[in-house]
Amino acid sequence: MTNKQFVFMTLVAIMAGLAGALIANQFQATNVIASSASRPVKASAFMLVDDKGATRAGLYMREQGPAFYFADGLGRTTLEIYTTVNGPTINIKDEAGNPRIELGFDIVNNPRMQFLDQQNRPRCRLGFVNDSPDFTFDATNGETIAHLLIDENQHPFFILNKPDDKTSIGLGAQKVHTGLYIVGAKGALRSGLSYSRKRGTVLTFKDSENIDRMELGLTPKMNPHLFMVSKEHKNSLRMMVTPYGSFADFNEATKKPSSSFSMGVVDNIPLFSLVHSDGSYFNAMFSKLGQPYLELSDRKKVVWSMPNVKPPGLKLF
Repeated sequence: MTNKQFVFMTLVAIMAGLAGALIANQFQATNVIASSASRPVKASAFMLVDDKGATRAGLYMREQGPAFYFADGLGRTTLEIYTTVNGPTINIKDEAGNPRIELGFDIVNNPRMQFLDQQNRPRCRLGFVNDSPDFTFDATNGETIAHLLIDENQHPFFILNKPDDKTSIGLGAQKVHTGLYIVGAKGALRSGLSYSRKRGTVLTFKDSENIDRMELGLTPKMNPHLFMVSKEHKNSLRMMVTPYGSFADFNEATKKPSSSFSMGVVDNIPLFSLVHSDGSYFNAMFSKLGQPYLELSDRKKVVWSMPNVKPPGLKLF
């Protein structure tokens, strides 16, 4: 074997040894990686720090489950994502660390967003109630003072509440009418302004027992009317203007038929009538020619009149 052959064989041996070492090391590293991947890393918290060593994000365990948070450059937590008994929650905090915006679920699993003041009191809430949108504003004591909602029949309502005496004002639209309502201290409707195609525009006042006591309005044909009734509907007053004239009547509403007193003007003719509950009546009126006419009747027929013959063109009230 010549010297050149010896040197060549030596170089081949060295290169073979190096290759074997590299293959062995690669195989060992692969085993180590595979072995590490098969073993989970366990910890109670993970922290992500910036180049200055300040913690900027973290993953840790709370009593009700895992939580993930972000922090600013001063180490103040600005955003948290965690779980509660109602489900996942996102919490956004201010510079003082107070939670100000919270997005999550309520106790019946409806999505909800609420805005909190610096004392951690919910003051504004947006969510769902019975699968219908619901938006509320709350006072510092937790009482709802404004409420915007769509009810289960898909009708919109806006309600303003006065927490100290439980009164409220509501504006809403229903299937047959749209109205503005005032609710008393015990939750009873006390007055309302509404419009419907059937009744027109009506302003209604109710007593504490939710009974209509006064009504002022315009019929669909733009005829004004006023209606008032005493407690327990014993007596009533009605005033109305029609295309034919105007009239007013006073009724004793406890009996059917009732006693009444009526007066008005129909076709420019003044009319006056007294009716007893037994059906007898007294009428006084004028004909179109200005002739006066009086009549007195029992329950069945006219028993007296003046003049004896009814003037032509006379319209009874």
